[in-house]
Amino acid sequence: MLPKAESEIRNLYSRNIAEKSINKQSRSWHWSLKKDNLSALEGGLSLFCNYQRIFSVGDPQVAKSLLLNQLFHPTTVLLEVSRLMDLHGWPEIFQNIKSNEISHFESILDERGGSLSALGSCAYRLCAFRLGFGPDYLSRIFFDSSNKPESWLEEVKVQFEQTGFLCYDAALLGGEANLRKEQLKKPFLFLDMIAFTQTRTCFIDDVMSQFFLDFPNKSNTIILGAGYDTRFYRLPIPLLANLYELDLKTTQLAKKRVLTKRVKDSWLYNKRKEGDPFAYDFRDVNCADNLVLVDSEVFQRVVYLECDLTRENFLLKLKDYSSFSIKLPTLIVLEGVSYYLLPECFENILKIIKQYFYSMPCALVFDYATKRHLVFQEKFQSRRSKEPWLFGLESKDMRNLLRFYKLYVYDHISCSDGLEYYLPKRDQGSVSLGGAEKTFILAVNKKFLKFTRKNKRKNK
Repeated sequence: MLPKAESEIRNLYSRNIAEKSINKQSRSWHWSLKKDNLSALEGGLSLFCNYQRIFSVGDPQVAKSLLLNQLFHPTTVLLEVSRLMDLHGWPEIFQNIKSNEISHFESILDERGGSLSALGSCAYRLCAFRLGFGPDYLSRIFFDSSNKPESWLEEVKVQFEQTGFLCYDAALLGGEANLRKEQLKKPFLFLDMIAFTQTRTCFIDDVMSQFFLDFPNKSNTIILGAGYDTRFYRLPIPLLANLYELDLKTTQLAKKRVLTKRVKDSWLYNKRKEGDPFAYDFRDVNCADNLVLVDSEVFQRVVYLECDLTRENFLLKLKDYSSFSIKLPTLIVLEGVSYYLLPECFENILKIIKQYFYSMPCALVFDYATKRHLVFQEKFQSRRSKEPWLFGLESKDMRNLLRFYKLYVYDHISCSDGLEYYLPKRDQGSVSLGGAEKTFILAVNKKFLKFTRKNKRKNK
């Protein structure tokens, strides 16, 4: 069952979505009510992951403004939606949610543990998988009947099948052509979070897979702020690789609780791995979610460490384990984390890499926001937000910062590149939107550069 607060929001938006139509005689645009459309919010799920911070403010009109600022709509649409919200008694709904339901929903999230943004990213990966092109078939194990956004997933699927365009609220936002113009004007924005998350997931998958091919013997792979990352269970892992995941205690506990349940019947997983035709194919989208398992052998190899990157040195956490050595090739993954770190915290990570990982090949793969996106994001962030965005740099500045810490850009792509590399194609062009700002980056040290050059010479 959905908490009443979330149901109120769904009901509100199912009544209050504006639809654009044209008067053919006067050629004037008109906004009217479009019923049963729950896709008013950018990214769909973003509201349900972030509305806590909005309802933490005291003034319903301020809360309404924060909600509306999450919509990438023309001003005329926002004014119409605002009017419709007032028409249906927004202040009363706001007070009802604030006084009766927020604490209940927060307690559910606290009980589950984990980051709201991590769960949101997992939902986008699940959506991409359900649509047939996302690689993260294990994302579904972190949802059950109480928290799975099933209606949203189905709505996105139907829209995609009908139009071939992934941005499922395109009709509300003035059509695909208008959206593409908006993306060109603001290349720093992530107008389609599904496409953005798919690009990030696949880019880091490629980096990690290549790292394991380059270093098939002993190595370190460290995922900082791991959230609900599933790569260690999805990708082929060398037997001698050391695997580490670091995150906050609540997220680690929530994730391990789910994974523990999924390794109980590992004999069935092994049957599938051995080629038994009667075993379930977990990668099949039609395989029931409750039948999806993970490899118990990998689960036992992964070291889960509690670490708050805003206050703690991740290297000190790793040094407690005898298997860890800075004298091994190392890949460090920082996916969807840099936004939430203060600049000095992000630089501390770079400083550790420079000071301690210089003697062997080391690579850092991460994504980041530009300063312009950060300014845009701050428009609708409450100061009491649990996960505010704190850090962003323009591409040139990021390159200079990395170079200062003896790291060199090896690969650097944009969401627009991701549409070409990682999403399906159609005759009319790309299936979604992606900004041209390069925000997915692989940076390496000099030892890594020497290794790759040596490998290239060998392969010639």
